[in-house]
Amino acid sequence: MPLFEFFNFLKAYALPIIGLLTAGLIFLIIKLQQERQQARQEQKLQQQALNDLRAELQNQHQEANDQKQKEANSRWQKKFNQSKQELEERLAEINRLQSKQTKLQKHIKYLEQQLKQERGED
Repeated sequence: MPLFEFFNFLKAYALPIIGLLTAGLIFLIIKLQQERQQARQEQKLQQQALNDLRAELQNQHQEANDQKQKEANSRWQKKFNQSKQELEERLAEINRLQSKQTKLQKHIKYLEQQLKQERGED
């Protein structure tokens, strides 16, 4: 009979306790899976936020680089325009001097002709 009493004990006490423990373990497993899934979602959201911040930082760096390039281009354009103006002024001076030289050459020829005429008349 002790075997029969052991089975009765199992039926009366141990099996319900084992059932409760099993149900508790299943509940804990499900709870842990939910927490792990939630942690993964939070990690994905944090990763996305980090990626967004990286993209924003990269955009800010690109904007800063674009601004620096624009400023550098502006400085070079200013220097170019200044050099161009100086060259145009020099060209105008050269043209003025060439015109003066042409007038002087014509005047020299005129004076030479006058001199030849005076010598020829003498």
